Amino acid sequence: MNLDRMRCGGGRALLLLAASLVAAPVLAQDAEQWLQRMQQALRERDYVGTFVYGDGTRLETMRVFHRVDGDGEHERLVALSGEPAEIVRSGSRVTCVGNHPVARSYPGAGGQPVLPGVPDLQPGALAHYRLELGAESRIANRPARQIEVRAGDAFRYGYRLWLDTETALLLKSVRMGPDGVVVEQLMFTELEPGRTPTDAELDLDPATRATATTVTVPSTPESGPDATPRWRVLDPPPGFRLSQVRRSLREGSAEHQLFSDGIAHVSVYVEPAGGAAEPSFSASEGAMSVYARRLDGHRVHVVGDVPLLTVQRFAQGLQLDGG
Repeated sequence: MNLDRMRCGGGRALLLLAASLVAAPVLAQDAEQWLQRMQQALRERDYVGTFVYGDGTRLETMRVFHRVDGDGEHERLVALSGEPAEIVRSGSRVTCVGNHPVARSYPGAGGQPVLPGVPDLQPGALAHYRLELGAESRIANRPARQIEVRAGDAFRYGYRLWLDTETALLLKSVRMGPDGVVVEQLMFTELEPGRTPTDAELDLDPATRATATTVTVPSTPESGPDATPRWRVLDPPPGFRLSQVRRSLREGSAEHQLFSDGIAHVSVYVEPAGGAAEPSFSASEGAMSVYARRLDGHRVHVVGDVPLLTVQRFAQGLQLDGG
């Protein structure tokens, strides 16, 4: 009897192990489907809401209006606390008022999500991340599903997301560093899915219009990803690939390279240096990190929504191609 019980117990353990091995990829697949639904909802649904945004040093409240019509995608973010600030986008045209922290990390153009702290999945994005489907909870008085996006190494941030179970719209986002410390978070306190903003709600406040700055973000780079860059990063962090190369029309030797791992983005700016030599420096604020140095008569700035370790590796591994 004891032997039979052992056999039964061992068989049951093997069944549980087999079930867990099957369940893990299934849960990851379900989590990826949730993320795909989120991206689609953020781009294609009309909604109005109020959210709280924090970058580790401050906490701000903002109102968001989002509409999709025959002319494309339109949104407006308005600061409800602190200094007056607004961000308005219509297609590739982005207008900013004030120096709000959201404006500095605003992805906004090029088909990316319109809210800060939202991972923008590109092909192959999950090769260096692990997905987990979490439990249900409640955010902004709406049922939510938790999704874990865990970074596979110290060169990128992880995310903890809560999505509306009905629409898959984002309700809460927490971005975490390799040490588990929160570097950026967003949480809706009110969300109205399906409400279409009026033209007036999508327009700048007349009182701040005079101080607005408008830029048009090009949909294609001046030089495509197949062009040969003048500068080369010898050993970029695993998974980061060169996706765009742009060159200044005014400064022939100025160059901007954009790298991505499918979720995180790193920009490398190289331009001729003038005047006295500037010392190297590095800094992080919220999820954004920057590293600057002087190299072969040029100024190098590396900026990205990545840990400081990552931009340092890009900057220190840069050299003139053939140099």
